[in-house]
Amino acid sequence: MPPENIEPPAGLSGTETPKGRRICAWCKKDLGPAETEEDTHGMCDECKTKAFAQLAELKAEKEEAPAKNPPAEKE
Repeated sequence: MPPENIEPPAGLSGTETPKGRRICAWCKKDLGPAETEEDTHGMCDECKTKAFAQLAELKAEKEEAPAKNPPAEKE
């Protein structure tokens, strides 16, 4: 059992063996306990939403680019 003045990690009651943590690789937010004893990285919902929105914008820009600047005709 941890000492009285130390809080157990989020998701643990203090009686379990601490496991690794899931951490957002983008913003470093703690996403809770991992299923392994090592820390692991993923993506939180907020960062996932931002990243997919940025990808959609880039895709739209790429699709518009040929219409704005058609390739030069070969002779």
